[in-house]
Amino acid sequence: MKKMNKVIAAMMIMAITSVPAMASNNVDKKPGKDKDRIEVRVNDKKNNHKKSFHRADIKTVTFKVSKKANHRYAEAKAMSVRGVKSANYNRRSGKITVKYDANKTSVRTIKRAVK
Repeated sequence: MKKMNKVIAAMMIMAITSVPAMASNNVDKKPGKDKDRIEVRVNDKKNNHKKSFHRADIKTVTFKVSKKANHRYAEAKAMSVRGVKSANYNRRSGKITVKYDANKTSVRTIKRAVK
């Protein structure tokens, strides 16, 4: 009988200590791929409101840089645009490859900055 009480007490202790760990695992899970937005509650003293954050939509574009543009600074000009992640200029072909977040910028904006 004493052994049974000890086993029950041990199981209760394990259950009590594992509940917070299980709860934190549910909070840290990432939403599924099919969801485009993540809604987060923000505690603001003036008013409580929801902010929605878009997931990064990373795209790659390659285009030819005009001969009038200064080729030395083509990468730097592309990187100055908000939302551009990386830029690589190929001197031999005269083209620049840019990775960017489509939610923050567009190809048109990048081309205007480089040319």
